[in-house]
Amino acid sequence: VTAVAIAPGWVRTEMAEDFIARHGEAAAVADIPIGAMATPDEVAELTAFVLRPSQRSLNGATLDVNGGSYIR
Repeated sequence: VTAVAIAPGWVRTEMAEDFIARHGEAAAVADIPIGAMATPDEVAELTAFVLRPSQRSLNGATLDVNGGSYIR
């Protein structure tokens, strides 16, 4: 059994767009060190990578996809 968690922060989705419409882009990315939200494609690409047979040793990990937000 392999267990890997993918923990995204802000992802540019409809819900994020609603927040941006109310509060502005700057407020949405203020706590993201790279200054941008992840895209759904970026999260999907990471998921596909984790599922590759060549990544069988990647186990018991949580992969934070948040542009560095958790390191502040």
